[in-house]
Amino acid sequence: MTLQTKTVKISGVPSENGWSQSFEYSQDNVVSLGTDLLVIVFSTIKPNEGGNDAVLGRELLKSFREDYLAASDKTPDNRLRLAVKNVFNDFFQKLDGLEISAASYVNGKLYATSINGGKISLYRDGFLVKILDSNTPQLVSASGLPKPGDITIVATSDFYKNLAFSEAKNILPNTSESIEEYFSMKLHNVSTASVALIKFTEGEHVEVNGTQTPLETGGEKMTSGNGVRLSIVNLGNTLRKLKRFLPRKRIYLHQEYAQVTEVKSKSMIYAGIVLSILLCVSVVFGVYKHKKEVYKSSYSDTLSEAQQSIENAVNLKSVDIIKSRDDFKKGRELLDGLIKSGIKDPEIENLTKLVSDNVSEILGEKKVESEMWLDLTLVKDGFNSKQMALSDEYVSVVDFTNGTVLTINVKSKKSTTQKIPSEVGGATFLSANLSGLYILAGDGIYDLSSKEKVIDNNWQEVTKIASYASNMYLLDAKSGEILKSTGVDKGFSESKKWTTSDKEDFSQVKSFVVDGFAWILKSGSVEKYSYGNKIKFELSNYPNELPDYDLLYTNENLDNIYLLNKSGNTVSVFNKDGEYKINIISDTVRETNDFVVSEAEKKIILLTGGKLYILPLDN
Repeated sequence: MTLQTKTVKISGVPSENGWSQSFEYSQDNVVSLGTDLLVIVFSTIKPNEGGNDAVLGRELLKSFREDYLAASDKTPDNRLRLAVKNVFNDFFQKLDGLEISAASYVNGKLYATSINGGKISLYRDGFLVKILDSNTPQLVSASGLPKPGDITIVATSDFYKNLAFSEAKNILPNTSESIEEYFSMKLHNVSTASVALIKFTEGEHVEVNGTQTPLETGGEKMTSGNGVRLSIVNLGNTLRKLKRFLPRKRIYLHQEYAQVTEVKSKSMIYAGIVLSILLCVSVVFGVYKHKKEVYKSSYSDTLSEAQQSIENAVNLKSVDIIKSRDDFKKGRELLDGLIKSGIKDPEIENLTKLVSDNVSEILGEKKVESEMWLDLTLVKDGFNSKQMALSDEYVSVVDFTNGTVLTINVKSKKSTTQKIPSEVGGATFLSANLSGLYILAGDGIYDLSSKEKVIDNNWQEVTKIASYASNMYLLDAKSGEILKSTGVDKGFSESKKWTTSDKEDFSQVKSFVVDGFAWILKSGSVEKYSYGNKIKFELSNYPNELPDYDLLYTNENLDNIYLLNKSGNTVSVFNKDGEYKINIISDTVRETNDFVVSEAEKKIILLTGGKLYILPLDN
C-alpha cells in the first residue's frame, strides 16, 4: 500500500561556518520509475560565498537528479545509492566536509542512504530510533515499509548536535506546522544543520514548504497542445470545489416496530457471560499494554542513546579506534546504568551481547578466571611471601620472615627449598638469573647457592636489585642513582654509578626491572633508561584514564611490559614502545603481592601470600 507523504524541510542560515540545503524533487515524469518521493539533504563547512555557492548547490541537485534518472535499470536501493555515491565523489573536493543524506519512496517502500556524517532516524509509535549514522566516506543504507504515522528524519549531523533525541521525540507527535516552527527556531542560526521530515499517512502526497523542481531531465512540465497545463492534482481540487454546490443525496432508512418476545434461552445467557469475560480480558490487556508503554518510555531515550553509541563504536572500530573507544565507553556506561536499575528488556539483552562480542576488540579488555596453581603452605607450613622472581623456567618465592626460598619449575611444578643463611642479616630483596639466586642484605649482596657475599655494600640506601645477563643493577633511593656491578670470574666487580645524571628522584619507586633497558615504576609514571640515560617514554592509546599501577614486570624474553593495578583487578599489557594492547581482568589481582610472566608458557603467575595463581595469557 502506498501512503501519503507530507514533507517539512528546514535549513539553517548560511554563514562563514558553512551552509546546508534540504530539497525535494517534484513527482512530474517520475511514474516510469515508480518514485513517489525523492529528497536530499546536504551540508558543507565551506564558508558561504553567496552566488558561487548557489551555483554549486544547483549543480549538485541537478547532478543528483540526473544520476538518479540515469540508473532507471537499477533496483530502487541501488539507484539511490549510486546517485548519492556519484554526487559525493563529484563534489566533495569542491565542498569541504560534504555530508549527504537522501531518501526515496518507491512503490510503498522507503529507501535511505547516508554518507560522511549524514544521519537518518525513524519515529514510530512514540519511539525515535536512529537507523543510519554515517561517519566516514562510506555509504550506509537501509530500507523498509513505512506505517501510517511514521516520521522519517533525513538530516545532517549538526541537526542532532543542536537538538537532543528526547527533545525531537517530544515535538514530533505535534502538527507539521508546529514541528516546522519549533525546528526552525532551534536550527535558524546553525548554518550546517538541515533536515527533511517525511510524515506517512493514508492518502496522497502533500508538501508543506520548500521549492520543488521537476524530476525529468529537461525540467519542464507537461502541457497539452494548446498550452493548457495538465495536472491531476489541479483537476481533483476543481472537482472538490464544485462538489460543494451540488445537492446532497440523503438516504432514509425505513424503520419498523414489532413486539419483541422475551427470550429465555440459556445459550443467550452463556453468550453474554462469554462476552463479559472477553471484555474484561480486553480491558486488562489494554491496561497492561498502556503500563508497559509508560514503563518503556521512562528509559527509551537512554536506551536509544546507548544503542547509538555502541553501534557507532562497532562500525568505527576498523576505521578510527580512538573515536570507537570513546563511543563504546559512553554507550556501555549508559547500558550499565539501565542494567543496575533492574530494567528488563530484550533490546537491553541484545545490546549487552553486542558489548560482550566487541569489548575485547574495541577496548582490549578480557575477563578471565584465575586458577590456583600451587598452595605454597602445603610445601612449607606457614609459608607467606610478598616477593618472587623468575629465571628461565623457574620461579622463586621468598619468605623473609621464616628465611625460606621455594623454587618451582613452571612446567612440572616440582619444587626445592633453600634456607637463607643466618649470617645474612637484614635480607630484604630477591633477584634471580641463570647463575642463581641473589639476596640483598644489610652489608651487601649474597649468592644463595654458595652462601657467600658477592658484592660489598658501598652505597647509601639500595632498596631494589635486578639481574640482567651476568650483571647486577642496584637502585639507590637515597643517592638517586642506579649502580651496576659487572659479572667476573668469581662473583661481581665493585658496584659503580650507571646513571649519567647527577641525581634522580627514586624515593617512591614501586618496581625496578632490567631487560637491557632499566624500567622503573613510580606513582603515575613509567621511566625507561638506556646506557644510564633517561629516555623519553610514555604509555599511549589506553582506552581510559591511566590508573596508578602498583607493580611492573618484564624481562629480556618478553615482547611486552606488564603493569598490575590492584584496585582495578587489572593487568595491563603494553608493548615496549608503550602502545596499549589489552587489559586482563580478574578478581584475584586485587590480592596480589607480586607477579611474573612467561609468554612462552602463556601464563601470568600471581603471588597472594601463601598461594600462586595462574591467569591465562593469549597471544
